[in-house]
Amino acid sequence: MPLQDLKRLWFATLFSYERGRYSINSGIARFLGNYFLGFLVDNYGFVTMCYAAALISAFSIPILVLLSQRDA
Repeated sequence: MPLQDLKRLWFATLFSYERGRYSINSGIARFLGNYFLGFLVDNYGFVTMCYAAALISAFSIPILVLLSQRDA
């Protein structure tokens, strides 16, 4: 993979484009979440990773819904 492509991949992983601006916080959270799920797959297997992803979604989706309703 060429160096330029690696730089683009790193930038896309670290930053995310939301509401017309780049946000580093959501990019870092995405990077850490992907790293954590990859760690689970490597050490405990795919099924454990699926359960962990479901557990994370069970908590994060309602919180995001509540926060988005507060802004409206």
